Amino acid sequence: MTRFPRFDVAGGWLHVMGRALARRTLFETEQDIRKFISLLVRNVRAKRIKIHALVILLTHFHLLVESLTGEIAGVMQDVLNQYVRWFNRGRKRDGPLMRGRFESKPVDSISYRVNLVRYIDFNAVQARLANEPQAYPHGSARHHASDRGPRWLSREWIDEVLRTSPLRQGSRAELYAAIFGAPLTEEQHELVERRLRHSRPSMDPTDDLLLTGAPAVLRWMQRKSLLADGSCVGHPVCVPGAILAAIAEEEARRGPWALFHGSRNADAWTALRVGLLRDLSASTLSDIARRLDLSGSAAFRASERHAAWIASREDYALLAGELGYRAIDLCYDARRQVALLNALSG
Repeated sequence: MTRFPRFDVAGGWLHVMGRALARRTLFETEQDIRKFISLLVRNVRAKRIKIHALVILLTHFHLLVESLTGEIAGVMQDVLNQYVRWFNRGRKRDGPLMRGRFESKPVDSISYRVNLVRYIDFNAVQARLANEPQAYPHGSARHHASDRGPRWLSREWIDEVLRTSPLRQGSRAELYAAIFGAPLTEEQHELVERRLRHSRPSMDPTDDLLLTGAPAVLRWMQRKSLLADGSCVGHPVCVPGAILAAIAEEEARRGPWALFHGSRNADAWTALRVGLLRDLSASTLSDIARRLDLSGSAAFRASERHAAWIASREDYALLAGELGYRAIDLCYDARRQVALLNALSG
C-alpha cells in the first residue's frame, strides 16, 4: 500500500503527482484513463476534493486539487488502490504498478498557481503527445479553453482569473491562451520541479513578495537569516540559476566588492550568493557549497557574513533585497503577475 505525505488541510490546494514504477506505462489505453478519472470523480461527487487542473500521460499524471476535507492522502490512496487492482485484474498480473511515493505539495500562492496550471497544461506538449495543450484529449486545458466542460472539473477559479484579467478582449479560448497558454521559461519550469522536491508546509510568501517588491524581499530575508543553521526553510521562491544570473550581472557592473567582517575584509559577492541561494531557493549549505565549489566551512562563514551584513549594513541589505526581487522576477514575470494579483483583489 502506498504511503502519502500529509501536507493538506481542509480547503487547501495541492499539487499531486504520481508516476509508474520504473518508468513503465501507467495508462496503456484510453479505457485506463477513463477508469482513473472515474475514480477521481467519485471523490469529487463525495465532496472530498475539487479538481482544478489535470493532465494524464502514459507514465504519470499531475493534479491541481483542492482538499475539501483535509484528507488528500486518503483520497489518493483509495484511487490508487482501486486503479491498480482494476489494472492488474484486467491484465491477469499482480504486483505493484505505482512508484512507492506520491508527491503532494501545498499551493498557497496565486502567482505560483498560475505557473503550475501552465506547467500541468504543457506536460503533454513536452511529452510530444500534442502540439498545444488544448489539443491533448486527456488534460484540463481543452476544457478550460472551451465554453463548456465536464461537471467534475471545477472552473470557478479559472473563471475568476479570466473574468478579472486585464486582458478582457476576445473569446474564452483566446483569454485562456493569453494567461495560461505560454510555455514556462526554463526558470519557471525548474521552480515547479524544485518545489515538488523541497516545499515545506509553511505559508508561501510569493504573492506578497511580488506585490510589495524589493523591501518585502529584504524583510523576508532578514527574518530567514536568523535561521542560519543550514537547513531548507519554507518554499523556494526562485531557482539558483536566476539568483546567480542576477548577482553576476550586478557584479560585472560594479566590480570587486569587499566588506569588513570580524578582523578582515571579505568578499561581499560570495556572501550574497550563499545568502540568497539559501533564503530564496531553499538550498542547504551543503548544496550551496557544491554549487559554488566552496568547502562546507567556507559556505557556513559566508552565510554568517550575509546574516550579519543584512542586519547591519544598509548598502548590502538594500542590494540583497533588489537582487532577490530581480531573481524572483525572472521566475514569475513580476509585472504580469502583479497586474493579475491586483485585478483579483480589486
